[in-house]
Amino acid sequence: MNRKFSFGNVVVDPQANLICVGSKETRVGTQLISLLCYLVENKQQIVSRQQITAAVWPNVVVEEGSISRAIFSLRNVLGDDAKQPKFIETIPKKGFRFLADVSFLDTNINKDIEVYPSDHTVLSVKKSRKAILGIIIFLGLLGMLAALWYEPEHLHKDEILNILPATKIEGVEGDMAINGNHKMAFLNFTSNRADLYLKDLTTGTQERITYDNWQKGPPRWLNDNTLIYSRCSRQECQIVSQVLNQSTHVLYTSNAFLGEIALVPNDPHSFIFCEGIAPELIWFDMRSGKHENLRNRYNNLPKNIMYPLFSKDNLRLYFITPDHTVSQDIIVEYELSTKKIRTISTQFDSIQSLTFDRHQQLLVSGEVNHTKGLWLVDMKDGAPTLFLRATNNESFPRALVSPSEPNLYVQSLILNRDIGLISGGIDITNEFPDLNSTGMETSAIFTDDEQFIYFVSDRTGFSEIWRYDIAKKIATQITHLKAFIFLSLVISHDGQRIAALYNNDPQRKMGIFSIHTGELLASKTSKVA
Repeated sequence: MNRKFSFGNVVVDPQANLICVGSKETRVGTQLISLLCYLVENKQQIVSRQQITAAVWPNVVVEEGSISRAIFSLRNVLGDDAKQPKFIETIPKKGFRFLADVSFLDTNINKDIEVYPSDHTVLSVKKSRKAILGIIIFLGLLGMLAALWYEPEHLHKDEILNILPATKIEGVEGDMAINGNHKMAFLNFTSNRADLYLKDLTTGTQERITYDNWQKGPPRWLNDNTLIYSRCSRQECQIVSQVLNQSTHVLYTSNAFLGEIALVPNDPHSFIFCEGIAPELIWFDMRSGKHENLRNRYNNLPKNIMYPLFSKDNLRLYFITPDHTVSQDIIVEYELSTKKIRTISTQFDSIQSLTFDRHQQLLVSGEVNHTKGLWLVDMKDGAPTLFLRATNNESFPRALVSPSEPNLYVQSLILNRDIGLISGGIDITNEFPDLNSTGMETSAIFTDDEQFIYFVSDRTGFSEIWRYDIAKKIATQITHLKAFIFLSLVISHDGQRIAALYNNDPQRKMGIFSIHTGELLASKTSKVA
């Protein structure tokens, strides 16, 4: 479907990936538009998840939760309610149905004109059949050869195996940098100060490396032994370098606020940084101490630039520029040699940070259609794919890929609920390792033999039941229901089943699960609100 159509107060332009609800315009990903078009094409009919997968994600292995999340995002854009749907209705265990009447707007489409060939044309075609067949065979062989050399671009979405806490000290940790020696520098924020810490990711040991009252910005590693970061006091701001276990060296001083620092790839002596409230990009050469406003080199840069990020080959600069007229943060690519500007994505409501994953794909911490999390961005059409969903009131201000291990480190802001154990009035929680992750853990219950703790965690992005083996000190995910919430865990007398209230659709249900496999053995709609 390439024609514009409307239903209710919604106007859809499939070619532009545009959905207009009243006066609000939202540009969505190609898959969401394709999903909406498929539902509209089959309006008033129930379409199964298998049919949706075949139509929208052909030749792609799609997990069941991807369709649910796509429907959820589509409803958010349309302003639809799953409990009282106007547009998209969920048919339990069967699929989905589009309810509204649809009108097509571009009625002046040219109709196909039938052309009848003359006898001379028919004769010419007959004479050239062999030549045409030869061309087809040649093109086919050419295509096969091209397929051997060309691999189509697609997003590499790594599997999330586990989410565990990396730091656990008083205050809030974030703004990190990792060097090639498995050492992570990170900021620890308390009520009145920010200090840099150094953590050895191999041994787990950590130490505080700054003892001053400066408020500090994100650290960067110039090399494996030298950090660079910005810091501010009431009087001034500075950019400083610090060799480990040595004093700081001031590189740049300003009366304006100094923000993000971006190192220049393949040039260990240069970096750029943001200066001012409406930030300007400043280029700095550490050999000469000279600095220059980048607008002197690139006069067509947007006015407001945040989170600058160089490509690995140093040919492109990526950054965020806010569009306050539509309350969006726009991802922009700037080609340094040609000075060409290309908009990558306009689909984020807000963005908190920008980085690359280990496949050199853009990894964005932000919000799309009221869904917060980490997103992978397709460099061709700008479509964001959810990598890690933020749950409850969680947010991910920072994400960072380790240069020497396949791990992603994420700053998570949330009010943690740790599981503790109190016995006989004596707090013995220190005998157990911290179960908490970047998510929330709640509703813990012991088995009768006190060998296991079953608890609810949303560390995967969904609410699931987990089991903690006290002897082995290992936490294992039990259910894989991808629920929105789990409540009130109860273990059966024989210890073989566990009962819980849960939601994985608009209705609250009571479920009975196998305590070994997590299989849903029985389910019934609950009257509990």
